[in-house]
Amino acid sequence: MLAKGLLVEDQNGQEYLLSVNEQGQGGSHDVRISRRVAGQWVLMGVTEPPVSSVREGVIGALLDFFTGICRVLNQSDSRRQAQRMRPAVRSRTSHS
Repeated sequence: MLAKGLLVEDQNGQEYLLSVNEQGQGGSHDVRISRRVAGQWVLMGVTEPPVSSVREGVIGALLDFFTGICRVLNQSDSRRQAQRMRPAVRSRTSHS
């Protein structure tokens, strides 16, 4: 699977899409933020007044998303470790 971007919704229900755009063979990348207007994605221009606050909000949402993913992964890893340790504890107590 290929991620095309991160969909974020603000407190007013406005949807934004954060994506990374590759610029040709030079390998340079830039972050793009699009806003859904009448069912279509419209790229927000750098000169739009709220673009910096929207960008900060979207990037903050991205960090929150990754924090949540890390918590899930850590929790599942802790469960696996606990499951591995349980049989070892049981085997010691059953031999005693």
